[in-house]
Amino acid sequence: MAKKTEEEVKELETEEKKEVKEPEVTSEQVKTTDEMKQQIFDEIHDDVINKIKEDLNKHFDSEYTNEIKERVSNEITADIKEKIKKEDDRNSRRKTFKIIRLYIYLFLMVWVAIYLIVVLYTGEKINLFVPTINLTSSTTTESTSSTSTTTTTTTTTTRSQEWYKEQYGHLVNDFKTTNLDILKNGMSVEALNSVNRLSLVVDNLKAEDIAQESIIYTISEETIQNKFTELFGEHIPYEATNFSNQGLSYAYSETGKNYIAVGEKKTPAYKVIYNIKNISAGKDSLVITTYVALLKDNNIYNINDLENSLGEYTDNISDYLASLSTVKFFFKGDTTYYLDSILKQ
Repeated sequence: MAKKTEEEVKELETEEKKEVKEPEVTSEQVKTTDEMKQQIFDEIHDDVINKIKEDLNKHFDSEYTNEIKERVSNEITADIKEKIKKEDDRNSRRKTFKIIRLYIYLFLMVWVAIYLIVVLYTGEKINLFVPTINLTSSTTTESTSSTSTTTTTTTTTTRSQEWYKEQYGHLVNDFKTTNLDILKNGMSVEALNSVNRLSLVVDNLKAEDIAQESIIYTISEETIQNKFTELFGEHIPYEATNFSNQGLSYAYSETGKNYIAVGEKKTPAYKVIYNIKNISAGKDSLVITTYVALLKDNNIYNINDLENSLGEYTDNISDYLASLSTVKFFFKGDTTYYLDSILKQ
């Protein structure tokens, strides 16, 4: 075979090159590639965005947390300071009150001390309670201070028993009771219950104070209250309640403001009579010692023995005093006296 010329070789190479063609790229392949790029982009984008968000969240969370901590810390500190200030103010007021109270106590103690010194210096008598009265006329005393040349003269007037009996004898002579246990065993007004107090009040009412229509008895509450205060004073509390007296059961009516009883009244067969033995006065107090006798069927009886008569009553019990029991009536007050207690001797 003859050798090919150079031109023929070139033509052959050109034809081979023409035969080798580059692969064609279709639209579907291009679309797939774009989607892959977009997907990769989306994945990278999401990761980047999430990373950025996470970093931002951490940053802001840290700042927000620090801000909250600082705010809460400031509020707590302010609250604690406010509470401490209030507690200090409260303690300050308490201390001030205690100091004022201490000054008041000191002032009272100094005043009492000065009063006692003046009383002792002037020679006046401090009489808290006088159990007996000395039957003497006026006495004159002189007291001279060792540190002063001033001489003070005081005059003390002693009242006679006749004067006391005339002034205060009615407190016992007008006292009535149908409850003999009060005279036999004694009593304290404060210890008495409201039922016994009201019964004692009715014992000391006048006949005209109790309205009667056949077997119906009515007492106004005002009448009860006035006599209650007259006997016991305002320091003993009045209480409206039902009670019994001389066989009658009194019921309190809130509507009528009165006490009503229905039945037959049982009048005691005896009468209590007194003979005052002695009266002694103290500061805001009065003690009356008296003989007590019971008068029944015109005969005299000892209050503790209603069976054996001491003798016939002739408007004078002086002959029987040695056989009678004595009772002490204690009263409280200054110019007006109220029954406080009764003590059997």
